[in-house]
Amino acid sequence: MVYGVTDEQSEIDFMYTRERFFSPGLTWKPTDRLTLTARYSNLDREAGRRPHTVISHPLFQQRDREAIQLYDKLGLARPASYPQVESGAVLNPAGQPIVNTRTAPETVDAFMARTLGANVAPYPGVFSRDFFPSDSFNYNGPDGRDNYLNQTTTLEGEWVASRALAVRGIFQQVDSNRMRREFNGLRPVAGQRLRSSISDFKPGGVIFSARLEAAAKIDLRVAGTHDLLLGVQHDGAKDVISANTVATSRIFTYNPSTGPIPSLLQLLRDQYGPGYNEPGVIRKGGGHSNSAYGVLQSSFFGDRLRTLVGGRRMVNHRPTDDNRDGRDEDFATTKVLPQFGALVRLASPLSLYASISQTFVPQRQQSADLAAIRASQGDPTAAGYRPPAVIPTRFLAADLLGQGWEVGTKLDLGEGRLLGTVSYFSNGESSRLDIDTVNQVLYQLPGGTVRIAAGETRTRGVESEWVWTPRLNYQVLVSGSYFFQKNEITNPAEPREIGSHLESVPRYTASLWNKYTFTTGALRGAYVGGGVTALGETYVHPSWTVPVKSDAVALVDFLAGYATKLGGVPVDFHLNVRNAADRRYLNSTFQYGEPRTYRLGARLTF
Repeated sequence: MVYGVTDEQSEIDFMYTRERFFSPGLTWKPTDRLTLTARYSNLDREAGRRPHTVISHPLFQQRDREAIQLYDKLGLARPASYPQVESGAVLNPAGQPIVNTRTAPETVDAFMARTLGANVAPYPGVFSRDFFPSDSFNYNGPDGRDNYLNQTTTLEGEWVASRALAVRGIFQQVDSNRMRREFNGLRPVAGQRLRSSISDFKPGGVIFSARLEAAAKIDLRVAGTHDLLLGVQHDGAKDVISANTVATSRIFTYNPSTGPIPSLLQLLRDQYGPGYNEPGVIRKGGGHSNSAYGVLQSSFFGDRLRTLVGGRRMVNHRPTDDNRDGRDEDFATTKVLPQFGALVRLASPLSLYASISQTFVPQRQQSADLAAIRASQGDPTAAGYRPPAVIPTRFLAADLLGQGWEVGTKLDLGEGRLLGTVSYFSNGESSRLDIDTVNQVLYQLPGGTVRIAAGETRTRGVESEWVWTPRLNYQVLVSGSYFFQKNEITNPAEPREIGSHLESVPRYTASLWNKYTFTTGALRGAYVGGGVTALGETYVHPSWTVPVKSDAVALVDFLAGYATKLGGVPVDFHLNVRNAADRRYLNSTFQYGEPRTYRLGARLTF
């Protein structure tokens, strides 16, 4: 039985986390060969929703502020040298929002292109203090929320028929949902100031998985020894929760320095009535997939050669209603995914290995129908173009394909005292459905989404890990990786995106950890450990327009503990100190990493 409670506060207004987790488990062996296991876990998390980071070009903001003072507040039209953003974010001398006929605001991209040139990045930095008085300000207020509930049930049975045959069956069901309320504005899609909508979003559902597999050992003597794994698997969605409420985008005049924090819930009730609380739960049947897989691991020539040959055949079904007639139609995709590997032991301490594998994820998402919009509204570059009041949509389907290979060497020196691996890897991914920002901005669809089957990404690098155990009570672990490439290779939506860095992937990582356990004397049972982890330069945004990156950082951790017995019960007291130097760093996102943290615990074994 595991039980945990978390209560965290933040210096950011209305940012907190309250979490409760418990997980009981039971294993029963009715016979020596049959094992039955049942597990359950329940996670209930409530958190405040943090604000989005405001990203824009400083010249755009500077010209915008000048135009507010020189023209907007006087009710005058802006000259062509200023960005032609929509009005309404400022008040005229009578205290009313300024309104004019600019229904299609000029984007930051367009303004920078005509002002400084087409190749200037519109979003080269992060700027928030122009809008908010302090870093702790959170415009989502007390109504911003991010609640998550997850219940997981697992049943497992294993029958070992003999030393050469075993059968295992697993069933798992997950019931989860997430409720999120936030302003979904202040993002660099167009030239708006604080024209935003509020959303209540509650995705989730009940999904389950059933798997039956058998493992057999086969000894063919001179023809090698073989381990064979065969299995079938069914994954499905019993119910899918799809509830999304969005308040109509409107002008909202707000000064965070002087005005009260807006109530998101009240703004939603202004539109949907005083009884509105949160979106109702809409459930419908989900998709499912069936797969069969097999893996054969073989050993030849006294275990000097090992091979792996395997594969999986997957058939994915997903119900859709493309023509909106209220009837779901089956969308099916079939793929065969191979996997191969080999290891050659050249000498007692040295081995070489290589492997190759493929992955597949079916994709099907809704996108704005640009052809239909152009047919009804005309050329989006024409002066009289206006976006449609109701955005027509269509579905896009594409298979997200991944392929990777790896070659390397394994070393075993001193009868296991020093173990190490060095490998070179390459991974590629193609046809991910991404947002087509260029056309979304061109067609002026801030309330709709334009998607496209994007191009390819590739990562190439080396990694190594070494474990040194000079004595049974002392061990050192050293590991590291370095990426030669982690970039987009092609991008049909935005050619300038080619070459941009993949987000949240450090250029390099390196870690050193060691632990010593006292086995004699007054400190017998005590142990100490410590280490350092270095993270290289990391891009925290995938776009070429936002070259925001975190600097390299080294994080130091410590561990101390004492293992003993109390009343005959083994007890392990331990203290972990994470980020002991209290380094302030971005954790590969726009959020700061965990500060210095102490964790004191006791582990009892019954």
